[in-house]
Amino acid sequence: MIQKSLKKNAVLNVIKTLMGIIFPLITFPYVSKILGVDSLGAYNFSHSVNSYFLMIAALGISTYAVREGAALRNDKKKLSKFSSEVFTINTVSSVFAYLVMFVCITFVPKFNDYYFSILIFSIEILFTTIGVEWVYIIYEEYTYITIRRIVFQLISMAMLFLFVKNTNDVLIYCGITVFANAGANIINVVNVRKYCNIHITFRFDWKKHLKPILLIFASTLAIKIYTSTDTIMLGFYHGDHAVGLYSVSVKVYNVIRPLLTAVTMVAVPKLAAYLGAGQTEEYNKTIKKIFKVMIVIVLPAVVGIFMLSDNIILLLSDKDYIAANLSLKLLSVAIIFSIFSSFLTQCALIPLKKEKNLLIATIASAAVNIIINFIVIPKYAQNGAAFTTVLAEMTSVVICYLSVRKQIKISGVLCTVISSFIGCAVIAVICYFTKAYLRGNVITVIVCMVSSMTAYGIILLLFKNEVAINIINSVKKKFKRKK
Repeated sequence: MIQKSLKKNAVLNVIKTLMGIIFPLITFPYVSKILGVDSLGAYNFSHSVNSYFLMIAALGISTYAVREGAALRNDKKKLSKFSSEVFTINTVSSVFAYLVMFVCITFVPKFNDYYFSILIFSIEILFTTIGVEWVYIIYEEYTYITIRRIVFQLISMAMLFLFVKNTNDVLIYCGITVFANAGANIINVVNVRKYCNIHITFRFDWKKHLKPILLIFASTLAIKIYTSTDTIMLGFYHGDHAVGLYSVSVKVYNVIRPLLTAVTMVAVPKLAAYLGAGQTEEYNKTIKKIFKVMIVIVLPAVVGIFMLSDNIILLLSDKDYIAANLSLKLLSVAIIFSIFSSFLTQCALIPLKKEKNLLIATIASAAVNIIINFIVIPKYAQNGAAFTTVLAEMTSVVICYLSVRKQIKISGVLCTVISSFIGCAVIAVICYFTKAYLRGNVITVIVCMVSSMTAYGIILLLFKNEVAINIINSVKKKFKRKK
């Protein structure tokens, strides 16, 4: 199973992530117009509330299951035993999440008006649990995962336009959202028997699994808390206007980051399998390969966002939001630290079973973010919030690196770094002069993107950048096969 293409998996995961972003971008203008402000607000509130119950049900199970299961995937009997134990824990956590949900919607007055919409969204908890998506990730079945995801999202999009016709259809929209996000997991239940036999069992060492799972969950919870602090504090100190400005910057940040981290996520089962088999040399080779790809992809993306921040804001909104320009520039810098923090987390800390170090990094980042927010947000509003995000992500990278520097070996990347930096400098120059001499926001963005990508690619090839050469060779091979 280790022979599966990391490159192919990365591309497929990027496509899947991209579809998850495109789907709401296509449907949002229609939904916002049909449902209206109040119904859309009820939808978003219910969805946000359910995300906490979904997080309780999930714990850190998926990440843990992928890491541990990858080492067992060549032994169906052992994997079946392990999967049954993890599935049992997930079932118990899901039942607990439902109990918490029913208590909340029964005794919290605010939730009474959203009773049915929260209940509909909670179906996602059930579908996610029985879907055992982590089994397919263990076996690196990204083709299946991606195709299934796209098909269900296209069906959901058709259902949306057919059945959501007025403000009273908010519950239908909630159901369609659940179908789009987790409906495909029904197919998983049928197909999973090809890989392992899963059943409920209570006779196993719970502590063995719960300790690492809860450590991962604690990290997830800490991230959830500190990523919400910026907006809450902005609203408290500066009101809706500052929150509105910041939301535009955060939207770009939250779109770009998952796309770039999709490359590292697919590596977890492969890296865990290498470590489980004692293949440290292959592990380090793969780490090095991923690091080079991240350098080549992340740096130009960040420079492009930094240079075109005002143009991007105008594309997403209008001139009333242009004051978000600086906060977007700052968040573009934060993307660099965030992506490489994800790289160290997914490719090193998780496979090396360093959940405690991950928790330390997350808590430290959260502390930096929250404490400094109290200092800078009152004076600098959304720009202060963005600045603290940079510091928090930087803190995470430093602690993660210090935790794994003795276990991972990344050398021979100087040429990749130099060529990428030179290429990024050229991108900055191109964007600067294009913006100075062209008028029209859309045409400026298009010209900057096309010319920057072309120039960047040429520079990488001139410097014989390994990543660029591999891409060219892959394309050549595909053309030869077609002939």
